[in-house]
Amino acid sequence: VIASLSMYAKDKSQFHEPPAHLPIFVVAPNTIQGVADVIRACRKHQKTLGCVVVVRGAGTGVEGGAVPYQKRAVVLSTRNLNEISICDAADNAAVVGAGVLKNELNKYLKKYNVFFGPDPSSNPSIGGMISTSGSGMSTLRYGTTRENVLALTVVTPAGDIIETRRPTRKNATGYNLTHLYIGGEGTLGVVCRAVVRVRPILPIRCGGLLTFPTVALACQTAVQVSQLADTDLTAIVRCEMLNEEGVKCTNEVFGTTLDVVPTMFVELQGSDVSRVEEQWRTLVRIAKGSLKQTYAGDGDKLDELWDARRGCYIAASKYRKLVADKEGVPRAGPPIDNVLLTDVCVPLSELADVVDATETDFKVANVPCVMCCHISDGNFH
Repeated sequence: VIASLSMYAKDKSQFHEPPAHLPIFVVAPNTIQGVADVIRACRKHQKTLGCVVVVRGAGTGVEGGAVPYQKRAVVLSTRNLNEISICDAADNAAVVGAGVLKNELNKYLKKYNVFFGPDPSSNPSIGGMISTSGSGMSTLRYGTTRENVLALTVVTPAGDIIETRRPTRKNATGYNLTHLYIGGEGTLGVVCRAVVRVRPILPIRCGGLLTFPTVALACQTAVQVSQLADTDLTAIVRCEMLNEEGVKCTNEVFGTTLDVVPTMFVELQGSDVSRVEEQWRTLVRIAKGSLKQTYAGDGDKLDELWDARRGCYIAASKYRKLVADKEGVPRAGPPIDNVLLTDVCVPLSELADVVDATETDFKVANVPCVMCCHISDGNFH
């Protein structure tokens, strides 16, 4: 029995304000057949109950996708679809239930010295990642969720259980149903299980920070990083950026002491220390206009910085309240601000101009602009 329905009427966004409708009930099947039974029951009684089914993963989204806006919604939670198993080592694949969280999967895979590449910052469920084709901070090297899913088990709107394809390396038979369901937002069927690609954990992790006087110069460097990612900079896994206001928020909320200027975060991985360090030096050479470069040879030292980068959304919502408290200035309202989140993707050739113009527009309008950028992918929030 679910103690409270209200938690299933919202996600991490503000799109449930004013509150969405409470679901009439929540179901969390622990088998794929159970999911099919729920879908069939709702379909059978749809005319008399007038209900709709809203599929929910971890509820970590910030776009309202798991919020039941309609009256008489049934929320189907995938949280109990939590199986994980490793395929044969030669297959470089794992079988995972839709309700397993990304960090749970990688914790399980670590004992096999492999991991799942896509890295959204919110620790979503695997089913949620598949339904939104989530990407995150390692897209430069490992691609989005779409490139890392081999096969799916799906319950259709009719309540049928289908497998989209055999999880072999090559399969040219029939329609590409796997990619049809990836990014389907739960509207085409319920993703219940996936066969995902896994990769070896590399022994060397290092990286660092590069600061710039403007976001435009940082973006220009990021474009070069992307262009060299398959040749001279093959060890770069992550290349992210915070603008000046993003750094301010991060310092205030997470206690970091970063220079308050546009800052690029970079992580490199490999199996040869000298080769990885040489690629860092290559990066420094192409970072024309960089104010300062700080190298961290120990991967563990990077984790605190990446945690701060992942927390950009939370930092933005808490920043003004913390500053007001620190300065002793009473500030009415809730302890966190509503954050209007955008997700902008542009061609890399236009990235520097668009990011610079966006920041300028916010400054002219006297509106806070906190930028968290998957900058080497041409994507910024």
